Amino acid sequence: MAALTSQWPWTEAEKQWLKKVKADEAPPALFLHGCDVYRVRYFLDALRERAPGGCAFMDGAAVDGAEILERLQTADLFAMSSGLRLVVVREANQMKGWDEVFRGRQLQVGADHPWPGVLLLLLSDTLDGRRKHSQALKKIGLTLELNTPQSAELPAFVAALAAAKGLALESEAAALLALMAADGIAPVASEIEKLVLYLGDEKRPATRADVERVSAVAVTYDMAELVKAVVEGRRARAMILAGQLIKAPEDALGFVGFLTWCLKNPDKFRWQKRPDVARLYALADGLLELDTRLKSAGLDPRIPVEAFIIT
Repeated sequence: MAALTSQWPWTEAEKQWLKKVKADEAPPALFLHGCDVYRVRYFLDALRERAPGGCAFMDGAAVDGAEILERLQTADLFAMSSGLRLVVVREANQMKGWDEVFRGRQLQVGADHPWPGVLLLLLSDTLDGRRKHSQALKKIGLTLELNTPQSAELPAFVAALAAAKGLALESEAAALLALMAADGIAPVASEIEKLVLYLGDEKRPATRADVERVSAVAVTYDMAELVKAVVEGRRARAMILAGQLIKAPEDALGFVGFLTWCLKNPDKFRWQKRPDVARLYALADGLLELDTRLKSAGLDPRIPVEAFIIT
């Protein structure tokens, strides 16, 4: 995983946080918010690389502040090894009992650490300004926003992401890829992976024509059915469709890109069985491992996709 996250075109704010964590200088808490799931997942995995003590996930909608505080204060009992440990609270805005966690505790750099050796990571789509603790965390610089870059920034961001994969883009190719990022970075990252495979050993920049040849903007009905079956947990149906549709690495990468988009936009589908939030988060967790396995040279792409379906 280190190779993947080290290639990502980090912003200066992201770099500073990762530098602090690596140097054991991170404050006790960070509120990570943003609607670009792909960027959030990459940053979270970069933090996990720097936390040898392991990572515990909790759902803000299912636990309260007292339970989270207990986990923070006893995290060393569950540590995989010595070193920084992470306690990650998903859906942090839904958490009740914030006072139990933050009351009377100084979180600024230099203050006595309220839970030594542990970083509390709060995740949410937005930072709820109505909560006094959200305001306090923002005031002392313990928040980080990760959204899709602004339109004017996207071509440069896309070019940097491609360069991290060893791929140069002509300006028109970067501009076309940037147009695909309206719903997030994931579709663009998938297209870049396919461009790398398409060009192979050709040592030249990708052109607009190359992008148009490999683009998967138009998703087939069968691929949409595969994604729906996976999300709904209809494993038998998903395995049949995967056997029919996943023939090459670009098919598997297209599946990853479309499933990522689906997880971000669940309301745009007509479900037979509407997935709950826990199911969506579990799939998001598994997607990064799937993405990593698909990049392993020589591996039949159906193997990791089928393993993802049945887990």
